Amino acid sequence: MSLDKRQQLLANIAHELKTPLAVIQGHLEGMVDGVIEPSKEQLGSLHEEAIHLNRLIKDLRDLSLAEVRQLALEKYPTDINPIVTRAVILLKPLADVKHIRITSILADCLPEVVVDSDRMSQVFYNLLVNAIRYSPEQGEIQVTTRLVMKEKDRWLQVAVADHGSGIASEDMPYLFDHFYRGEKPRDRKSGG
Repeated sequence: MSLDKRQQLLANIAHELKTPLAVIQGHLEGMVDGVIEPSKEQLGSLHEEAIHLNRLIKDLRDLSLAEVRQLALEKYPTDINPIVTRAVILLKPLADVKHIRITSILADCLPEVVVDSDRMSQVFYNLLVNAIRYSPEQGEIQVTTRLVMKEKDRWLQVAVADHGSGIASEDMPYLFDHFYRGEKPRDRKSGG
C-alpha cells in the first residue's frame, strides 16, 4: 500500500472511530455534569454506540488480517438463496423509509457453493445498503440469482439492479480499493 493510500486509510479509520467515541463521551459528560438525565433511552443509545464502535474495531481487525492474508474463512457448501433472502428481509425497512420497492427473483435448484456464509451475508448487506442509499425515492431494487455458462463452466450469478446514479467511469478502476469513495465528502447524509 502506498504512503498516500495508507495516510488516507488512517484518516478514514480515525474519522469512523471518532464519531461513536464523541457521542459516548458527550452523553457521559452530560450525565456526570447533570445536564443530561440518565434514562433507559439514553443508556440504550450509549449501548448502541458502543456496539457500533465494537463492530468498527472488529471490521478493522478483519481488514488488517485480510491485508496480510491471515483472515480465516469458514467455508462450507451453502445454498446462496437463503443468504440473499435474509439480506433483503433485513433491509426492507430501510428501503421502506425511502419508499423503495426491493424484490428478489431467485433461481430454483441452484447448486451449493463453498463460501463463508457470514462474509457473503456481509457482501450482500453492503451491496443492498449502497443500492438503497443511492437509489431515488420510490425507486426499485431487484436482486436475482441464476446459473450462467462462461467458457464451458457453470457460474452462480447474483445481481443487484437499481435506479441509482451508478459508479462514474473514472472511479471504476478503484472499485475494490479499501475505503475508496467516489464522493469525497464524508457526511452522514452520504453514508459517513
